[in-house]
Amino acid sequence: MSTRWRKIWREFRFARDRFVLLVAALALAMTALTALLSARDTLTRSMQANFAATRAASAQLRVERLDAPVLAAVRAMPGVAGADLIAHASGRVVAANGRTRPLLLYIRGESLPEISTFDLRDGTWPPGGNGVLIERSARGVLGLDAGAEFDLLLDGERRATLRHAGVVHDAALAPASQEGVVYAYTSFSTAAALGIDAAPDWLLLRCSGAPTVAVIRDCATGVARQLVAQGHAVREVRIPPPGLHPHETQMQAALRLLLAFGVLAVVLAAVLCAAVVGGLLAQQSRAIAVQQSLGATPWMLALPYLALIAGLALVASAIGLFLGYGAGLHLALHSAQHLNLRIVARGLALAPSLLSLATGVALPVLAAAIPVFAAARRPVRAALDDHGIASPRDAQRTAFAARFAGAPALTLAWRNLWRRRVRLVLNLALLGAAGALFLANANLRSGWYAVMADAARQWNFQQRIALQEPVDSAAVRRALAGVPGLRAVESWPSTMVAADDGDALFVTGAHADGGHGAVRLRAVPDGSDFLALPITEGRWLATGDTHAIVLNSVAASTTFAGTRVGDWLDLRGPDGHLRAQVVGIAREVMAGASIYTTPGAYALAAPGDATAVSSLRLAYRDGRAGDAAIVRKTLEGAGIAVSAVIDNADVGESQWAHLGILLLVLRAVAVIMAVVGLAGLAAAASAAVIDRRREFGVLAAIGATPATILRSVLYEAVFAALLSLALALPLSLAATAAIAPLLDNLAGMPLPLRLSPAGSLLWAALLLPAAVLACLLPARSAAKLSVVEALRRDGL
Repeated sequence: MSTRWRKIWREFRFARDRFVLLVAALALAMTALTALLSARDTLTRSMQANFAATRAASAQLRVERLDAPVLAAVRAMPGVAGADLIAHASGRVVAANGRTRPLLLYIRGESLPEISTFDLRDGTWPPGGNGVLIERSARGVLGLDAGAEFDLLLDGERRATLRHAGVVHDAALAPASQEGVVYAYTSFSTAAALGIDAAPDWLLLRCSGAPTVAVIRDCATGVARQLVAQGHAVREVRIPPPGLHPHETQMQAALRLLLAFGVLAVVLAAVLCAAVVGGLLAQQSRAIAVQQSLGATPWMLALPYLALIAGLALVASAIGLFLGYGAGLHLALHSAQHLNLRIVARGLALAPSLLSLATGVALPVLAAAIPVFAAARRPVRAALDDHGIASPRDAQRTAFAARFAGAPALTLAWRNLWRRRVRLVLNLALLGAAGALFLANANLRSGWYAVMADAARQWNFQQRIALQEPVDSAAVRRALAGVPGLRAVESWPSTMVAADDGDALFVTGAHADGGHGAVRLRAVPDGSDFLALPITEGRWLATGDTHAIVLNSVAASTTFAGTRVGDWLDLRGPDGHLRAQVVGIAREVMAGASIYTTPGAYALAAPGDATAVSSLRLAYRDGRAGDAAIVRKTLEGAGIAVSAVIDNADVGESQWAHLGILLLVLRAVAVIMAVVGLAGLAAAASAAVIDRRREFGVLAAIGATPATILRSVLYEAVFAALLSLALALPLSLAATAAIAPLLDNLAGMPLPLRLSPAGSLLWAALLLPAAVLACLLPARSAAKLSVVEALRRDGL
């Protein structure tokens, strides 16, 4: 072994505590990166496999009472690879906890469906008798074991007794726990035996040819026109994005964001490498100068250090890969519950694993190369003259510190803080980035609470009611007159609309669930005070407007992006057409894409009986939603079938389910970055103690107590933590501004940009004690140095 390699080994043994910190920090960062890579790979492959297994329909046609001969004719049409019929029935069930829950019953053919199918987990198809199969995410909502019977409450007083006959998994549906709905499946024959109207209302199509929107549209509209020509009504043609799970775009965006922060954690760990190596080289500046004078080239000097870092990084990366696989699987399983996915592909594929390993080795080596080559190329005279003596500027800072502190330990700490500026900058970068992400997480939570406050101000009602079928508005008001505390009741009819492209058919881009990708037109009653949306452009609707609409912020930024006040839009509903002028754009929180108009204009897009209502909003005198059970019982007592009673607070909880897991993982990454930063602070403190051991010896010789020396090192850590906090505050606003647009799309709401004072105080309360603890061992080492030992030791 050559002299240089033996020297590197001695340096490693001498500074092994700092290298142990380095390996631990890098392994932790690699654990985070591998976990996020593994979770992304697992969830992506599982989502694609789950959705592919459903053989989702290319298009859905909303039809009326098609029979088997018509279905056979559709299957023989050009471009049709498959077709099937499905019916829906809705009602309510009493769950095991006594709460009434809406139930959506999917009614299919006698053989296991081949289009928009499901995975049969337990039971048989068809279930037989009065059996229904429960979607797996709805088991917790229903709360009943297999074999148990329960009543399905249909419209009016009709009831049907159902039996929990098994479990299915339908990956195309959102989790029932988020929607508060029980999903169930049965056959046409079972539904007919139970007295449930099982007339098919949707025709499912799988189209041959390339899976593009254009090809599918030609196929679906061709089938629809032939059905119309044969006298069958086609109320809607629904063409979702081909092969795309309703949640895939949101999931991928969220995982890309988390992955970016995982990479940032590794970058910060690489910066820590640079800081540790830089501190070590600063102590060896004279030895390096001697080797240069003896003919050593920069590469000869740099190679052993880079090899040492590469070896340590390889060990840390291997540890991170091992731990990251388990953490990634845990994250994927937790996320799968929120996405209603079944994990079918676990772990990380070979290529991402190799990429993660290469990243974990390459980044630290590249970062360490900067101080290594800087030291290797430093002029010999400059290296020999480096005694770590303070410059005139340091003396000025010392005088300033003396004025504001008046204490020897504080003065010494403030002066020493600025002696190694590069090291200080690296430490501030580590802790500042960690603090920025932690504070950004708190800022986003603060923004969420602001959204909830905005919702309370924008919605001057507390409850929404969906009826199973349209009912005379006067009858509804008479029935609700006796509800305690009720201030006002308004009818808010709504219908799905799409941009009218001149086709006689109503074609939308909504997913099969009818929610994702849908745009709804809502009629605002004249003189209503139920909605107080902030107008960002133009104005709100006025009494007497006949062809006026207001877009909410979601519609204006997605389906109708680029639309301005004054533009005319052609909208088509299931039964009508509306040409209207955009008179305003309003900011609305916790809502999907919506267009607001007057009752008169709404009647053009959805002609029908103006006195019939199916959607209600209720306002209470004390501003708190009334008892949903009382509202439901009151309406049902009047013979009005209720589909759902939804409190506004429930809407907020549903939206939070989309954000909670993302913010939780963001906070976990922030904690990992903070640990990396504190490891850097500890390594820097250890290097600084070694740098200044002679200084500590001199201070002890002239009367400085060990407590003074200990406090000076700890105060230096506190000063660095405070400076990093000052850096983290503006960085957190930038990070919040970068993350917020993603959450806007993820939850369908704009999150305001604001700083969380509570988050800043919490970060300070965590950071300052952690910084003291991280530097306690180096500080105690400095305090214990004897005068003789401090003045005698000189390098390795």
